[in-house]
Amino acid sequence: MKKLIGMCAGILFLGSSVQAALVQPFGIGARNAALGEAVSAYTTDAFAVYYNPAGLSNIKTPTLSAGMAVYDAEVYYKDFKITDSNGNDITPQDIQNRRWKGDKDPLLNPHMGFAMPINEKFSFGVAAYAPYGFHLDTPKDPAQKPMAMNFCESYYTRVVVTPAVSYKVNDRLSLGFGVSMGRSESGASQATPYDPLIAAAAKKAGNYNLIQIDYNNPYITEIEMDDSINWSWNAGIQYQPTDRLSLGLTYRSRTPGNFSGTWSQNGERIGRVSMDFDHPEAVQAGVRYALTERFAMSFDMVWANWSISDYQTEIMTLDTIPENTSTTIDNIALALAQGNQAQAAVIAGSIKAGLLQSNEKNLRRDWKNQIQYKLGMEYVFNDRFTFLAGYVYDPTPVPADTFDNMWPDNDRHIMTIGTSAKVTQNWTIDFAFQHIRTFDWGYRDDINGTSENLNQTAEYLLRQEGAQMHVKNQGYLWGYNLTANYRF
Repeated sequence: MKKLIGMCAGILFLGSSVQAALVQPFGIGARNAALGEAVSAYTTDAFAVYYNPAGLSNIKTPTLSAGMAVYDAEVYYKDFKITDSNGNDITPQDIQNRRWKGDKDPLLNPHMGFAMPINEKFSFGVAAYAPYGFHLDTPKDPAQKPMAMNFCESYYTRVVVTPAVSYKVNDRLSLGFGVSMGRSESGASQATPYDPLIAAAAKKAGNYNLIQIDYNNPYITEIEMDDSINWSWNAGIQYQPTDRLSLGLTYRSRTPGNFSGTWSQNGERIGRVSMDFDHPEAVQAGVRYALTERFAMSFDMVWANWSISDYQTEIMTLDTIPENTSTTIDNIALALAQGNQAQAAVIAGSIKAGLLQSNEKNLRRDWKNQIQYKLGMEYVFNDRFTFLAGYVYDPTPVPADTFDNMWPDNDRHIMTIGTSAKVTQNWTIDFAFQHIRTFDWGYRDDINGTSENLNQTAEYLLRQEGAQMHVKNQGYLWGYNLTANYRF
């Protein structure tokens, strides 16, 4: 058993090294993915430790599962423009693209787990997986990909090892509990045609004319953070009132995130950053009904408490002012002092002292609680093949007035098909194909000067208050999930 837990820990750290492209794990294990994750009422593999630990009681023999999910994403932007407070298009001529596509390298996301009955009442399972996360990475070219001025890269991931146990109260009722030990990473970067340190000082001084624009030499600002180890837990119940009907209920606790890391500009470490940002608790409830001996349907709803994210607050501590920033401040101070060297030194010193103080960067989020709706179907074709299908509607918690390219979230429609093939008496191979489309089959079109976070970027760029940023975006994702199961 110690070796098995060590193997799962190895998968955990492997998973943390392959996070790339736009990531949103849409199913842990191919069978669960193919069913649209509508599995809280009936689970059959080790990944019950996540979906409903009470489902470990359904496993009759020691089972080892391992697999890989591959996600290939595309993101499209169009109708980008910046307007003044009167709605006039004042997009700078240096911005050459108003419509573009973001290509991303495929993500490889592994998963592994083991489950077994201990005796007639107790079962045990342990699994390593990524319960959530994403990684957006676009070219750092503000002229060709203008959303890079807001954020060109953003990521937030968590990978865990979860041991869990279930207790079979009787033939129809089971209870389960699990504890997850995880590691999270978060970060972001911007590619701006202006020095963001100067922009921050200009905003504080109420004088945007201090900002200097140069599209040929963008400033690359990067933040990288992690929280080392975090903990969460989940508990579940499965009840089968009749031979055809099963019910499930799972609670997943809030995951505290206490992040800290580094702040860099143009490859030079200039400071430190910290952030407390929790992942919300969630409740998943589901029902499964076997219409015949061969055909069953399941339906789940997942409520997530996204409203805990009112603000994203980063504590920024600048340890050193980059040389080119310091020179720019000196030149600005000299101009403001009209050539008076002594007065310029006082002005420059005041600006630099303000930058070197620890500052709170508050981004209003105001996310909304949402409910996902999940539908799954399975048909036992014969002793070797079972066919699976699912659909998920996943509404975004991100409102239009706080949307930005750090969290470019949209409503999602997820369509899945798959199969479970019994290769031998011991081996079963599960496969799922997923297609994900965003925002009601079209572009998200409510980002029309409504986002205060995007508008702040527009004000820096145009060096005037009241500037507004408009953009439409949509995304597609193709997922391929393969899991091999060996029953001893």
